[in-house]
Amino acid sequence: MTVRAMRRGLGVGVTLLTLAAAVTLAAQGPLAGLGVTDGQGKDALFESLLLGAPRMPKMSGAFADASDSTRVAMVQAACSAARGFTESQEFLSRYADHREANGPGREPTAPTIEEVLVSQRKAFEEQVVQMKTQLTDLTPAQVKTLEEGWADVRQRMTDMETGPRRAELEALIKQRRAQQMRAYEAAVKEHNDRWPQTGRALVAIRLKEFLEATGDVNHAAATTTRDSLRVFTDAALEARPAVWKLLFRAGKPASDAARNCATQWLASMPAGPA
Repeated sequence: MTVRAMRRGLGVGVTLLTLAAAVTLAAQGPLAGLGVTDGQGKDALFESLLLGAPRMPKMSGAFADASDSTRVAMVQAACSAARGFTESQEFLSRYADHREANGPGREPTAPTIEEVLVSQRKAFEEQVVQMKTQLTDLTPAQVKTLEEGWADVRQRMTDMETGPRRAELEALIKQRRAQQMRAYEAAVKEHNDRWPQTGRALVAIRLKEFLEATGDVNHAAATTTRDSLRVFTDAALEARPAVWKLLFRAGKPASDAARNCATQWLASMPAGPA
């Protein structure tokens, strides 16, 4: 928690559920003085939601210099802007596009035993044709040797297609398919755990994380200066997550406003996909 960071005023409009800089989606009002554009605010909010960590654009020091009542107004305005953006089709479509682009892809497919055998024979015959085209200076004896070799390969292919080795090959194909499906299903689970299926579900997760992380912010905690840095006297508090420290810096009125916003926002979210 550096002095420089505190001077920059990491506002609760930003700290709110680490939605740091959801802030100015309008050019006027309490947030205008933060110096954050519409696009910057949306990008920071979107990245913060995806990553679960603050992504803050460069802001002015207006929040740090503001009174408690003005800070509360900034938080409330930021909350309203954040809610408006995350409920918009712009956000929902952007999230859906991101989720699809970063997904595990299509379910893997495996060829059937028939497809493998047909492909194998086709590739061999194409190779024979190519060799005949290239090897035009061979003696009759050499040609005979090649023809005998090709015939032997064809026979082995026939044995593979009709004999007991067909079952072995089919079992191998099924085993490989099962391995691919296990890997794919694990990737799908990891993807869904990281990014839920809807933008609304993602917002709900981040709201819950924010409330859980900031439920015990101690605004009376002692701080000291160490190596030109402002730190908590209590080492356990110094180890708290960034959003906890951001609410501490913002002060109790603004911190309470941020948590009230998150609580009401979460409670108002309708059930079902979005």
